[in-house]
Amino acid sequence: MRAEAGPATLKGSTNCQMPTMLEVEPEVASKIQARARERGVSVDVYLRELIDQKGNEPESSNGLSSQERVRMLREWASGHSRDKPVLSENVISRESIYEERGLATYAVAAAP
Repeated sequence: MRAEAGPATLKGSTNCQMPTMLEVEPEVASKIQARARERGVSVDVYLRELIDQKGNEPESSNGLSSQERVRMLREWASGHSRDKPVLSENVISRESIYEERGLATYAVAAAP
């Protein structure tokens, strides 16, 4: 099914308008038309509102809202034991890591 989206204005041009044809499945076209009718606006206005609304929303991760991501992170964290000992600074220092690998660390002087 073809749906005429109405005139499209080319950016940078003041009076250059042309109709734009979009090919969509009949079910999709029916839903768009029904939702536009429910809002009391034309299909063109309805689609512009959707685009504007989507452009104003922050980009979400995996389609999840920030509240859902926070909930999932807390759920994940609650599954871990809090009885583990805290690592000392010495254990997690750079020198300690390289020492265990048998690598020597060298101080490199900056060239003048």
